[in-house]
Amino acid sequence: MDYGKYVIIEERGHECAILCNALIPHSDVARGKKVISAGFFSIGYSKSMLASAAAQFSVSTFGESVTLEVKARAEDASLVHKALFPRGI
Repeated sequence: MDYGKYVIIEERGHECAILCNALIPHSDVARGKKVISAGFFSIGYSKSMLASAAAQFSVSTFGESVTLEVKARAEDASLVHKALFPRGI
């Protein structure tokens, strides 16, 4: 997958990222939730990073959700990174 979709929702007073395949509409994922933002994400890395035991992957967020009528925010990348790598990487 080159990129995926995400939705940031508010759950119990916290912002949480929900990640999904790019073929699924944002609105299907967020049904019944308080939506904060939504868009697309991609993961970046370099070959030198993969050789290291402490490899760091970068996450970028971009775009907007047409079905939810909200845009991606700069701070979403951190939430998506936590969802992808909950133990840190």
